Amino acid sequence: MGMIFCRGCGKEIHESATACPHCGAPQVSTIGKENEGKPWSTGRMMLYGIFSFLLPLIGVIAGIVGLIKPATRKQGGILLLLALCGVVMYASMSGRGAARHVANELATTEKVAASPAVSAPAPVNWNVSDPDATSNGNIRRAVQQIQSGIRTANAPLADAANVLKKPWEFYGKPLCFSGTVAVVEDQPPGSDIAKALGSREASEVVIETDDGAIVDLFAMQSSGNLQTQARTTLCGLPTGRVEVPNQLGGKFTHLLIVGHIR
Repeated sequence: MGMIFCRGCGKEIHESATACPHCGAPQVSTIGKENEGKPWSTGRMMLYGIFSFLLPLIGVIAGIVGLIKPATRKQGGILLLLALCGVVMYASMSGRGAARHVANELATTEKVAASPAVSAPAPVNWNVSDPDATSNGNIRRAVQQIQSGIRTANAPLADAANVLKKPWEFYGKPLCFSGTVAVVEDQPPGSDIAKALGSREASEVVIETDDGAIVDLFAMQSSGNLQTQARTTLCGLPTGRVEVPNQLGGKFTHLLIVGHIR
């Protein structure tokens, strides 16, 4: 078992959690658990099956023989009654097995349908004509895709310089980038970044990768204990480029992603 991100607040939680310990949002449906009965042992099932088969067979044969003779008709009727009991036992065992099978199938189907690992992300129409992340609307699209269930934490490491050159080729693809922290700031509730992310907690982390590219993360979580000059990995969905003025009067070009701090 591993860690996943809460669908409500974006914080990292254990994948077996039924509700987020931070915001209380439900994570995994528990419907169907009441149907998970304890199965019978193999020996008990075999013994029950043998009796349910032999009793009707013996009862039918002996009952027919008894009914033929007037003196043993009463005994024949009793034996036929035993045969009927065997049929009832067999029907009971079959019904129990069928009901348990259906219940287990329903529970399994519900768990699969509720699991984020298999839920299909909602389709997103990315803006590939405008590379400027501040105007192309792709920040909202990335938030929409993450909230629909796409996972970013286990995404592959990518070449930031290559993605920065043509970010539109990587829209909708979760990627991770490693580097040294240059800026780390937590954003208060109601800030522009928090509103854009639709998250109660938000932070911005900027790293410089080993190849000199700059990655700017809008994180749907607090930065925690992360400090500048530390090495970290940022994971998320690319949304485009951002031009940031520098102290020399020029501009730095950042790759802006939306996601989480690994």
